Amino acid sequence: MEDDFNKAAEDRAAWRKSVLDAVEQARRNHGFADAMAQQDWPRAIELHKAGADPRHSDSRALKALGEIDSIAAMQNLSQIHVPGVSRLADTPFLVAAKKGNMTTLKYGVDSELPPETLSSALYLALDNKQQDAGDLLLEYLPYKDMTEAALFALLRYRPALYEEALTARDNTADFFSHFYSACNVKDEAAMALSLEKLDVFRHKLPPYFFQPGEYFNEFMGPPPMMELMVQVMESGKLDILDRFIDAVPGSLPPAYLVMIWATNLSQHLPDLLPHLAEKLQPEPAHLAGAMRNAGSGGDVAAAKFFVGHYTEEARKNALPLLRALTGEPDAAALIDAVEEKLLPLPAGKEAAQLYAAALARGNTAALQYLHDKIPLTPEITGELQDHHDYAVQKYAVVDCGGDWHAKNDAVFWKGLEKNDAETLALFPRDKKFSTAAAWVVESAAKAVLKRGDLAQLEDIIANSDWTKDAQERVFQALLQSQPALDIAAKHGFLPEALRTADMYDIAAHDGGGTLQWLADHGVELPAKIAEDGLKIAVQRNAGGVIGYMFANDIGRPKDAKDIILALTTLADERALQAMEKWVTREEVKPAENIRADIAAATAFFGGTDSLAVRAAYADTFAPLMQKAAAQPGFDPAVLLSTKDAHGNSVLEILGAHGKLNDILDPASLWRDRDAVAFIKDNTPAMYHDQVDFSALKAQLDLLRLSERGRNDRFRLK
Repeated sequence: MEDDFNKAAEDRAAWRKSVLDAVEQARRNHGFADAMAQQDWPRAIELHKAGADPRHSDSRALKALGEIDSIAAMQNLSQIHVPGVSRLADTPFLVAAKKGNMTTLKYGVDSELPPETLSSALYLALDNKQQDAGDLLLEYLPYKDMTEAALFALLRYRPALYEEALTARDNTADFFSHFYSACNVKDEAAMALSLEKLDVFRHKLPPYFFQPGEYFNEFMGPPPMMELMVQVMESGKLDILDRFIDAVPGSLPPAYLVMIWATNLSQHLPDLLPHLAEKLQPEPAHLAGAMRNAGSGGDVAAAKFFVGHYTEEARKNALPLLRALTGEPDAAALIDAVEEKLLPLPAGKEAAQLYAAALARGNTAALQYLHDKIPLTPEITGELQDHHDYAVQKYAVVDCGGDWHAKNDAVFWKGLEKNDAETLALFPRDKKFSTAAAWVVESAAKAVLKRGDLAQLEDIIANSDWTKDAQERVFQALLQSQPALDIAAKHGFLPEALRTADMYDIAAHDGGGTLQWLADHGVELPAKIAEDGLKIAVQRNAGGVIGYMFANDIGRPKDAKDIILALTTLADERALQAMEKWVTREEVKPAENIRADIAAATAFFGGTDSLAVRAAYADTFAPLMQKAAAQPGFDPAVLLSTKDAHGNSVLEILGAHGKLNDILDPASLWRDRDAVAFIKDNTPAMYHDQVDFSALKAQLDLLRLSERGRNDRFRLK
């Protein structure tokens, strides 16, 4: 047995080393990020030279530089080189420009920084209203060397200098990007000036920028000028929009598409749609798409515009426009459009769509008007039941006498999610609830768990017809609550085995206890899922899960590359400590002269690097135990509970090395103690088969019996 354990330890030696190396690397990475944030430059440089990765933990080290604007940072960062990050040492200079730190800025400009860095700094200074910083940078940055970012900053904040800079340049500026960016920030003055330049220098742009509108392919996306049209529209600057349309008339998107885009923006920019209709004069027959768009977006203003200005075409697209008009609270627009015979009311399935729109918007006035004009029929009721909105489905069954079980009991599950007790009380209990719509069931179960209503949870678990998919989804949600799991176990709801998806939820709650609970209730943790679970636990810094995996000798992959990646990219100190504790426990550390040290020793415990700890790691504990046992008053529990720097007791180290039997020699030491209970209570179960507990108990019983026999021997008087 001992040989088997030592052989396994040898097989895992490379695994242990690679994992411990990764733990040390992760600590260097964290230390580097901390040093950067604290501006402890000597330590940061030292850790960088030792191999610390600045991109660890979502580039935390680099992000720390976003608030640092000191000269010392510029000086020291020149010694740190990050692949893919050019001129890292210039970062504090850019931060100084943003904050207006003149001391660092003066140091930087005197250091002859390249035009690209000065240009970026100028943009940041002017964009953050740091006027003095901008003035200083302009002294050192010639116009001819400015990048487009710097020119755009001048366009917005120093327009007179913008003109001077354009004159001084040897090449034409990128007026397209200037205008596009100005539209993006809705700066009307900058838009006007850059559009003027774009129009003057349009001959400098590539021909494909001005593809005629008929070449537009709406599936491939618009060419540059058409894309620019969207930016101008979204700016809401109608005067600039007109000037842009006049400047590039042959390169505009088709009018029908512009009108569709305008309806998308109509609720935020109500003047845009009528303005473009007047400007572009689209063919009425081409407006069907825009009218349908107004209906799907529920845009009352757009619908009223189309009804009032394109009545004949609106009549052909009555349904989407009527749906949009139900969004007006008093239903006046809807009623007027119908009563004045501008729009015809639909029938059948189309009428159901109109009912659904009124119900979804909670428009009681529109709903009453529809009741009066379009009597409910079984066809309409059926369509309402099939709708996706809960208010519509609920109306179909509660008010219209529809099928409560339609759409896989959708009314029940959505009512449960919304905690609609009144409707739930009406739901018939003539059969078990369907769980075929698994994602709806999952949402409802999560809502019940969030409310903490365990009685309601038990009701749905006990009275539903569970599909495999729904059961798996809901079980994942239950993993966050042991009382919920108790209910699941009571009703036989637990799965036979865990999945990788389950491990994410367990690790998110650091669920070593959850894993043990599941094991106690017969839920299997397959080997492959355990491997995935250990990796997930490291990623999520779930020390409890890591400890459970190691304590039960499961989840450890033969190839440690995924564990190493998780350690060196995502792990924080919780995961690092847990991994280090368990992996270090198995190490065999040769100790020179250990037997001589044992022979000379008078004390065997007392610290993390005590003789007892060293002997346990060196697989030389038996002679130490024998010598210690000869000392009067020796308590093995104290010796064996001594811990190393990682929190591993001597007893646990011996177990990891397959050496638990070393504590039983001499066995007489335990005749007044419960060795069986001591070992079982203080070591993981995976170590217990090293000891034959039955034989040990029998041996100790025999020793105790012999001792009593000596004490009770009759003597002659």
